[in-house]
Order: sequence, then structure tokens, then C-alpha cells
Amino acid sequence: TCGAWAENNATLPNPGGFDSDRPVAEAPDAPPESADFFELRANRFHVRSDQRDHYECFYFEMPINEPRFIKRIETIVDDSRVLHHATLIPDASGEPGTSGGCADDNPLSLIYGWAPGQGALHFEAGGMLVEPGQRVTLQVHYNNGAGHGDVFDSSGVRIYHDAVEGPEVSMLTLGPTSFSVAPNSTGTVDGWCRVPVDTKMLYSFPHMHENGTAFKQVIETTDGEETSVISLRGWDFGSQFIYQTPVDIPAGTVIRTSCTYQNTSDRRLRFGPNTRDEMCFNFAYVSPPLPISYCNQSERPAELVYQPGVCAPTGADMLPAEPVFAPFLEGVAEPLSGGDSPADGAYVVSGVKIYLPSFSVAGFELDTDLSRVTAMGTAAVDGNQFAFDAIAEVQLVAGGLAFNTPVPISFSGGFVTILDETGRLGMNVTCGSLDGNDTLFYGYEGDDLILQVPIRLGPTENVIVVRLSPVQAAD
Repeated sequence: TCGAWAENNATLPNPGGFDSDRPVAEAPDAPPESADFFELRANRFHVRSDQRDHYECFYFEMPINEPRFIKRIETIVDDSRVLHHATLIPDASGEPGTSGGCADDNPLSLIYGWAPGQGALHFEAGGMLVEPGQRVTLQVHYNNGAGHGDVFDSSGVRIYHDAVEGPEVSMLTLGPTSFSVAPNSTGTVDGWCRVPVDTKMLYSFPHMHENGTAFKQVIETTDGEETSVISLRGWDFGSQFIYQTPVDIPAGTVIRTSCTYQNTSDRRLRFGPNTRDEMCFNFAYVSPPLPISYCNQSERPAELVYQPGVCAPTGADMLPAEPVFAPFLEGVAEPLSGGDSPADGAYVVSGVKIYLPSFSVAGFELDTDLSRVTAMGTAAVDGNQFAFDAIAEVQLVAGGLAFNTPVPISFSGGFVTILDETGRLGMNVTCGSLDGNDTLFYGYEGDDLILQVPIRLGPTENVIVVRLSPVQAAD
């Protein structure tokens, strides 16, 4: 719509008065002619005069009798004085027709999100799939901090739907949820996501609160190059838009989401749900849909390059360590039977398994198709001295949420006891640690040494089973 001007300028004029490298996604004035619609609304919800921040969740059942594609969503703003933002969640913890305080509703799995300034969300082709009988939650964040007296609000959404035709779209929430900015300072926070399968990002809806000054999302490549998904220089809480971001996202792509804040207060600015807190999200619409709805890691997902740790054996950087991949297993690792004392020499990690007590993680069921561990490492035995050094990248996908966590394991020391009949290998650890445990279990499969090493993932102790293959000395 900017014509020749846009061809010669890297940034586009933004309706909010700040710069963007992506155009705003302008919805047509009218919905599709063939689409039906229904409304999901609060029913004169009482926002008290003393309520500064309040989340209320209204529960509904989709009023359809066959699968349909959402083609367009319009937010109905009843009383803009108290409406901070609203989201539509594809599940419900309460009975249709009731509302509650949102304690049991997942705010990171969304169909739709709205904040001041945003227009209608409109899909020219395809749409978002909804099913008959599906329960959804309209979550509304109210803020009556300006003291408007008692307010009775009936805000909500109008949903236009049509036949299931064309590409299916879903939302992927990207961005960090654990950060802080020091008092009276400017700070930038980052979150990363390694996307598990191929998709394309169609639209982006960046979201911060009132302390934001810039938003940036890029694709990071292994050679250090960056490709912009969207960059906003400047921010206005009352001017939050959906932008066109047609970017292909191959499986394994690492996306970094960055937000910059100006904290002018004397308190530390933190992530949180209230107006005086901050958020850093891109609510992105992608197609084809992903098996996850939220993706973030607090550290950049590790590249598959082995870098020896502090307790690595001498010459570890010269050993042929290669990445190995394995799914998670549920239950208890099979006992090992020990055998001859571990033979002198150098070893590389050639196999790995991680056992979890249960596939139920913090109330979510682990997605065993997408969750896995990637490991690389080395080891060495010299008489009664043993050194083990590895990095495991743990990818957990559960309840539509994805987390990548690097787990370094590095220790060395001397054998204290070797009990062949049980496979128990006691150690005096002099470098690193075994997570407070100085006992390994070992066994053999052919020439390969098998170790059971205790590790901690989350609140529970788990076991990683590592296959170590001997490295033949060069002639």
C-alpha cells in the first residue's frame, strides 16, 4: 500500500508512530460473504472501582455442529476504560456459562489474543480449526486503576466461521517468561525456540506492556547470521498490531525473541501478569500447525558441537565425538551386571537413553514423539582413574509446550570399589560432581562400556544410560 516508497525504505510507517520492518496486516472491512458468526462475551461483568488488575475467565462451548475454520475474529470492546487485553484459549477448566479467576487455565496456549490498537484478524485462505463440542475460554484482563467507579463490562469476540477448506493455521507463542530489569535502567531480555517441524510464519502479534521500547525477533543460523522476522523500533501500548511476516521456518530453526525495556522505577521490573509487570511475546500464526503452542528456552539451544568441560579427559578435543539421539523411556533402567574392571583407554559416547519415572511431567503428558535427548561426549580410563565429560540437550514437549535444556555432565576421580556381581562402581569424585551421588553402575555389551549415571531433570532424579565405545589408538 506504500507503493514506490516501500521499495526504497527498510522500515515502514507504523500507525502507532514507530518504525517497523514489516507491514501491518490490514483486514478487509467486511467478513467473508459465506461465513456465519457467533459471539462469546462477558455478561455485564462487575469490575469494581478498587480492582487494579483482575483476570476473569469466561467459559463457553463452541456453538457449531460440525468442524469449521475460523476465518475472522473481531474483538468487541464494550468499556475500553478497563480493558487491558483479552485472549481466547482452546480449552476450558470450567463449565460453559460460568466464569472464574483463571487459576487452572493455560495462558500460553491460544487461539487469539487482542490488545489495544489491534483490528480484526482475517484469513484470506484457510483458517483455524474448531470442533463441535469444543470448550474454550475467553480470558479478559481488567484494570480499573484509573478509578472509573464500578464498571459493568460485556466485552468479547465475534467469530466468523466457514467450511474446512484450505490450509490450517494455528498460533505459536514465542518469548521468555522469566526475566527482570534492574531499577532505573534499560535492559534487553531474550528467549529462544528451536522449532521441531517445518512451518511458515504468516502473521506476528508482538506484545509488551507499558515499559517496552523495542521488539525484535530473528532467525539465528549456525554461522552467526540473522534473518529478521520482525523488528519494532519504538513502542506504544495503545498501538498493538498484527503484522505480515511470511517467513519459512524449517525444522530445527532457532528463533530469538528480544524485548527492550526502559525501567524508570525504583523497583526491579519483572515478567508478570499485571499492568505494572512486563511481558515479551510474539503471538505468531503459523501454517501448517505445529504440535506445540508455546516454545521458549532461557538459553540458546546448544549447537551439536562438542566442547570439552572442566573435567574432560586429556585430549578430549581430539576424540571423534559425534551426536547421538534417543527418545525418553518410562520406568526404571535395567540393572547392569558389572564384569571386568573398565579397560584403560579413550572412549566416545555412542548411545544414550534417559529414563523418567513417569511420562506425566508437572501435570502434562510428555509427547514421546517429539521429546528426545541429544548427547555428545568422551571418557577415559587410566588405571583406577576415570573421567567422563558430556553435554546432553534435552528437548521436552508436553501439553503443547516445548522446552530445550542443556544438561552438562562432567566429573572425574578414582575408583574406590568395584563390585562385579552388582555392577556397582564407587568413586571418589575429585572434579565436578555426580549430583551428590558417588556411585555409578556399569556393564558391558561386547567391547562397549555401559554406564548408568544419575542426573536431575526438574524436581526428580533420573538416570541416563550411556554407551561408551573404545577409540582405537592411531598407528
